[in-house]
Amino acid sequence: QTTLSDAVDGIQVIAWGAHSPMHKSCSEPAALLGELNRRYGVHPALNPDHASFWNPLAMAWLQRALHTGIARRTALCLDLMAREDWRLFLTAFGEPHTAGHYFWHTEDRGHPLSSPVTTNSRATPLLATFQEVDRAIGALANATAADSYTVVYSVEGMEGNSMDLPSM
Repeated sequence: QTTLSDAVDGIQVIAWGAHSPMHKSCSEPAALLGELNRRYGVHPALNPDHASFWNPLAMAWLQRALHTGIARRTALCLDLMAREDWRLFLTAFGEPHTAGHYFWHTEDRGHPLSSPVTTNSRATPLLATFQEVDRAIGALANATAADSYTVVYSVEGMEGNSMDLPSM
């Protein structure tokens, strides 16, 4: 959701697997993005980060794409973290937000698309995505130096959509 900045003294990777990116994927140094994509693959849900609620195959694809993206982002970040002694390393996991858009109904028993199949499952697609991100954050935190801090925050939350279509 940003652009490269000349004010940053260090490497930058922009829009690698971002949710609805507002800028094209790029990096500084310029060749880094290509290297990372060759080594780890592109994020499978970079631009098609959506699926039809009514198509179970599309919804299953989206869940797999988000989980694959989380795993690739984690490996990519661990690689970058090992390359130098960072004063600041910042990454963002957009997958929980996308999962919130498309899998909210699997947790919300009052949602029109809710069903016993989704609400009685031990790990719904939404919960499973959050658990994957939790594991990824743990792996990144474990890779930081002992005298470093790990800060985890959520840019925005998610709730049932009451702004436009009641079926979203």
